[in-house]
Amino acid sequence: QTFSREDQTGSVVMTLRNDLQAAAKQALQGREGSVVVIDVRSGAVLAMYSNPTFDPNTVAVQRRRCGDHRRCLCGGGVAD
Repeated sequence: QTFSREDQTGSVVMTLRNDLQAAAKQALQGREGSVVVIDVRSGAVLAMYSNPTFDPNTVAVQRRRCGDHRRCLCGGGVAD
């Protein structure tokens, strides 16, 4: 069983920093790519930006068209 029936509520702590998000966006300046900034001491994700942005609706449409979600996401190659 994946989930416990015990109450496991807790707090969610947001670690993203607006200044680093803005710097990541500016660093890409319209180019394709991704930026991830992680605090090496804590493992906290401080910034995460990608261009172009990810639209899950596009993936859903492609998946319906090709039938095999692995093939859709891998540009023709099937991933295990």
